[in-house]
Amino acid sequence: MRGDIADYSKRGWDAAADGARTVGTKATEIYGTASEKVTGAYGTAREKLSSSAGVVSDAAARQKESIAAAIEAGKQAYREEKRKAGETGRAATVEGEEAI
Repeated sequence: MRGDIADYSKRGWDAAADGARTVGTKATEIYGTASEKVTGAYGTAREKLSSSAGVVSDAAARQKESIAAAIEAGKQAYREEKRKAGETGRAATVEGEEAI
């Protein structure tokens, strides 16, 4: 009877050890798969972020150029109007002198 108990215990122990090895192997496989997926997702996210940063930078540069062009056009229009007003003022003065 003791021999049967020992044999039964040994078979239980062996089955538990096999189960533990199987669980360990599966855990290693799952860890490897998860690690690969996380690394891939991180790389993809990094590439998208880098690309998005480039797009934002380009848009900001275009916006800056547009604003600079608008400011320069405003300055030019101001100078032109100032020049026209100066000519009109001089013409009125010259006409006024001629009338006297």
